[in-house]
Amino acid sequence: MRNSPMSCVLCLLMVSCGGGGGGGGGAAITSVSGTAAQGAPLANAGVEVKCRAGSGSGTTDAAGKFSVNLAGAQGPCLLKAKGQGLELVSLLPGNSGIANVTPLTHLLAARLLGSAPASAFAGAGEAQFVLVTDQGVSAAQGQVSGQILRLGAEMPAVNWATQSFTATAGDAMDGALELLKRRLDEQNKTLDGAAGELALGDLQNLKPPTGQSPTCVPGIIAGFNGPVQDALRRVVSGNPTGGGDSPGGIGDGAGDGAAGGVGVGGSLGQLINVDVTAQFASGTTFGPVRVDADTANGMVTIVPCDLPPPVLVTVAGAIQPGSANPALSAKNQFVEDLVDGVLDLRTRGTAVVAGAGGATYNYDTFAARLTTETGATAKALGAGALKTRSTPVQRLRAKGGTSFAAPADWVFTLTSDGTLQVTAPAGQQGTVPQQPANARFARIDVFDRSTRTPSQFTNDPWQNCLVATSADGRSLLTWQVGVAAQGFVDMANVDFDAVPTIPAKRYTVGSPTDPVVTVAPESLSLSTGSGGDSIVFVLRSGTLGAVGGCDVHDQHPGLASGFGSRAVVQVQQDFGNRYVVYSDGTVEGWGRKKNALGIADRNAGVLEGSERRAVVAQTGSGALNGVAMLTRGERIHETRALIRSADPAADGKVAIWGDGLPVPRQIPGLEKICWIAGPYSVGCNGQLFYATVTAVQGENPVLAVTQVAGVPLIWRVSAGHPVLRDPPGDPNVSGFELTNLKLSYTAIAQDGSVYRLAEGVASLE
Repeated sequence: MRNSPMSCVLCLLMVSCGGGGGGGGGAAITSVSGTAAQGAPLANAGVEVKCRAGSGSGTTDAAGKFSVNLAGAQGPCLLKAKGQGLELVSLLPGNSGIANVTPLTHLLAARLLGSAPASAFAGAGEAQFVLVTDQGVSAAQGQVSGQILRLGAEMPAVNWATQSFTATAGDAMDGALELLKRRLDEQNKTLDGAAGELALGDLQNLKPPTGQSPTCVPGIIAGFNGPVQDALRRVVSGNPTGGGDSPGGIGDGAGDGAAGGVGVGGSLGQLINVDVTAQFASGTTFGPVRVDADTANGMVTIVPCDLPPPVLVTVAGAIQPGSANPALSAKNQFVEDLVDGVLDLRTRGTAVVAGAGGATYNYDTFAARLTTETGATAKALGAGALKTRSTPVQRLRAKGGTSFAAPADWVFTLTSDGTLQVTAPAGQQGTVPQQPANARFARIDVFDRSTRTPSQFTNDPWQNCLVATSADGRSLLTWQVGVAAQGFVDMANVDFDAVPTIPAKRYTVGSPTDPVVTVAPESLSLSTGSGGDSIVFVLRSGTLGAVGGCDVHDQHPGLASGFGSRAVVQVQQDFGNRYVVYSDGTVEGWGRKKNALGIADRNAGVLEGSERRAVVAQTGSGALNGVAMLTRGERIHETRALIRSADPAADGKVAIWGDGLPVPRQIPGLEKICWIAGPYSVGCNGQLFYATVTAVQGENPVLAVTQVAGVPLIWRVSAGHPVLRDPPGDPNVSGFELTNLKLSYTAIAQDGSVYRLAEGVASLE
């Protein structure tokens, strides 16, 4: 893949890479819709569809749009549109439900089927259908595209057959069809004549094209056909170098040159129901193009051709309260930061959130900051399947009772529409509290206090706590897993000290303009002493707060303070060691074991919260920069950080520090990583890796890094309940000191399948 010579002004892109798709045989198809056009729309044209099993017909409207019912049909299919003296053929290899009929698809059909398209359609049978696969169509399009280049025209490198477009001026596909017509006219070739030549080989008897180089038509196409290998990326002005998924690069289509197209948006639907406009430095403007719920991937494809950078991409719109997918919609703030192109919680210089200060975002910390706005899938690599209600975006397990040996037979699943599903062990469904009416959620967490359970002081009947963050970021629901409750008690007017055991609670937090974006177990107290299972949360403004959580017996005495204008984007707690990640990508820590904080302090002892210090760079001096997210490692007092940086040598790397590692070290073998959870790392290409520390030699970790086998492309891994406690004895016995606690992990694949992970081995649930 070659990079397109275009850059955006600090806009967020879902950067997409080239790649092939699967076969199209035997796919069930209920309907097919698309656009029939020759440049101008084919209005009132008859459309026929023949599939391997089944057929249908319809008529285009004034815009060339059509929809044909194919209930019970089985693909692949061939299509024909007849009108205005033209007879055009197209192909539908899979079950996408979208198939355009244009001169480009006509040439594509000729090349793939090896005969005149009209004849192939008339005699459509197994001999033709067996050729219509994703791979076959892709290969044929590449060959036809190369021949059209000989005419002096460069076509968009989107899927000509299945890419949605509008037959109006400003649409790059519409412009490409007009250009193709002109180039054929210059060669004195008819469309069917060119199709006949391409069916047998190359275009024949070509005159040198007019102009000095191949011409393409710039514009915007609603949708994007890149495969699901995407990652949130900040792109700065300038001529990028390297591949589309390199730091600072732009994802383009599979073709060469600037006609390849640049995917802009969010392939999980963050940009659904908005209008997108692209304004180039020359003043040339395309759009607005509507990206609605029916548009593929919730994206647009910008085709820059030879228009010089930079380009300002404007996304206008706001979340609709009645949206069917609140966990996948954009909040006003997300849109506002994209509108002015600066990810700084400001709109054209004016602070949108009080107390934001001068904070800016650092790559993926922007997505981490807006977890509840963009949903549990905000940092996903992308998959259309994740738009459906039935698709899990998180699945966590938990234990009831107090026995650490109890099975983790409570299952909590968050689906992509924000619905929380609770699967109880046999006979215990009646203990599950009723959720508030119409409740939908952006994320779920299972917090554990098995290191203090059972307790000789409290006799609490639980060890795991479910915490669910509402989709609007205004509510936190907590439940002592397995303890019977009728519903969630509103804690707004309940005195904490006077509360008897309340197993299910509802806390109102934040405000409509300053919602919760992330949560963590235990308050970040200035005290380094132990405490209960309070829940600390971070608001979008970067300020912190805390609620009692599941624990009714003790709270931390207060939150750490003194952050000034620095906005916090994540908090992390690891057995008495605490961290805050700031929006500038730096980290500060304090706690009970300062030689494991990554602050280059090799002395044992406590570092008070009032004396917190920055985690240092790998050189041992200066602050570690570019931290997008933190996670616990595979053992206690081991921390890992994902680095996102404009420096290619650092971007997508993972740093580690902890016991025996007072200075962060880079984990070799982990490259271009987009998500981390414990010992697992998800590559920006969807590959899953397991990295374990086997030894520490001279303050350098010895690591074994392996790729997890037997899984499809992964987009996210979540940590769950503990599976190993060392030593395994009673934590309340005098002298007990925990040395290790291993957690369970669950991976969600891009196709929505769920895998349990254990010691680097995956098993399908």
